[in-house]
Amino acid sequence: MKSNPCFLSFAAVTTALSGAIALNLSLPNQAAFAASVTQKTAVILDDDGSQDGMTAWAYMLGNPQFDVKALTLSQGIARPNIFVDNVEGMLGRLNITGIPVGIGRPDPLAGNNEFPSFIRDASDTFWSPFVTLPDSAPSVERRNAAELIVETVKDSPSPVAILATGPLTNIAEALRLDPTIVENISVVQIMGGAVFVPGNLPAGQPALSGRWRRYFARTL
Repeated sequence: MKSNPCFLSFAAVTTALSGAIALNLSLPNQAAFAASVTQKTAVILDDDGSQDGMTAWAYMLGNPQFDVKALTLSQGIARPNIFVDNVEGMLGRLNITGIPVGIGRPDPLAGNNEFPSFIRDASDTFWSPFVTLPDSAPSVERRNAAELIVETVKDSPSPVAILATGPLTNIAEALRLDPTIVENISVVQIMGGAVFVPGNLPAGQPALSGRWRRYFARTL
C-alpha cells in the first residue's frame, strides 16, 4: 500500500525533531536558546502550519526553559486565516492559555510560489482523522502577525529569540514596520533551504539526497 505524501507519521516527525534538538545543542551559537531553570528564554514561534512545526510548538510550549511570548502563522503549508482555528484547538488540548496568535498574509510577498492545494486542504482540517482536536477550546487573542512580532519584541524586558520554521514572510513584514526591533532580538533561528530555486523536488521524483541548511544570526 502506497503512503499518502500529504501526511508525515508521528514517529518520523518526532525523530526529525529529536535530531534537530541534538544538532542545536551541539552548535556554539545557542546561548539565546540555552536557558537556565531560573531564567527562561523569551521566544516567538513562527511556523507555516506544518506537522513538524506543530510538533516543535508542542515541545517548546511544554518545556519550562522557554517563555513563549507569541505564536505567529506564516503563509506556506497552511492558510493562516483558517489554520488559526486549529492552533486554538491545539492550545486548548494542551491546556495552554494567554498566548496571542498572529495571523500572517495568505500569499508570498512576491511571486506565486505556493504549496499545492491538496497539501493546504489537509492542513485546514489539522490532518483529521490522524489528529483530533477538541470540539471547543478557550478563545485566543488573534492579531496581525507582523504587528504582533513588533509589539512583542519592543515590550519584552529581555531580548527575544525567534524560531522560524516556515517562510520568513512575517519577519520580513515586521522589519518593514519597525527595523529597530533588531535591537531587542537575541537570535533568529530558521529552518530553510532552496533559496534561489523554484522548490526542492518535482512532484513524484524520488529523493536521492536531502539537504537542510540552518542560519544563525544575532541580528537581522
